[in-house]
Amino acid sequence: MVHLLYVKPRFDEKVHQLIMQKQYDALKQQVITPQKIIQDSVTTILNKNNPRVHLFDKAYLDQIDLKKMEQLYREYYQDAGGYVFYFVGDIDKDKLKGLVEKYLATLPANSQATSWKDRGDYFPKGITKKTIPVAMTEKKAFVMLSYKKEIPYSVSNANYFDFIVSSLQLRFTEEVREKAGAAYGVQVGANLQRDPTATQSINIQYQCDPTRVEEVKKSSMANSKDYSPRNSTSRF
Repeated sequence: MVHLLYVKPRFDEKVHQLIMQKQYDALKQQVITPQKIIQDSVTTILNKNNPRVHLFDKAYLDQIDLKKMEQLYREYYQDAGGYVFYFVGDIDKDKLKGLVEKYLATLPANSQATSWKDRGDYFPKGITKKTIPVAMTEKKAFVMLSYKKEIPYSVSNANYFDFIVSSLQLRFTEEVREKAGAAYGVQVGANLQRDPTATQSINIQYQCDPTRVEEVKKSSMANSKDYSPRNSTSRF
């Protein structure tokens, strides 16, 4: 299968049209819920003007072109030069050697390895506050606090970061949801990336009564101040 992906990729117009029709049908059947509106709005805010981030809508589907897709595919998979293959699992080495010699060693390998490109960081700079009014069937607010900053990447910082995220999830659940009863639910998500710029990001999401939004935000700040592990440059 790997061999065929390089030497005989399949770009079938009929199959493409069938897939696209299913996507358009799915779009028509999509229910525009308050959660969907909020999700799309947050995506747009956090990826301001990023041409590589699209919402799933008709404008996005209309841009999909099979010929362009094939052009890009053949450009990047014209040969196996610069590619590295990993095989993981309970494998018979002798059998694998024969398969590799037959299907991978025979692939053309004229091009050199390419390097990644820094496409820019579109995360909003400074402090951004947005209120998204949405008609709801029940009295409920969705609160999202998102943070991002540069941080030296290291194994120790990655471990500290995992600890911070797990601890924040427990702390917020106990203090904000269970003790204060200020939120219906809380979720903490995070990401630590190395390239192109070493950064950490944390997203804290709440569902709560609209009258308690500011209380939830203040409580989050108060319960996260002491999360700066000793000997770590990773700080929330």
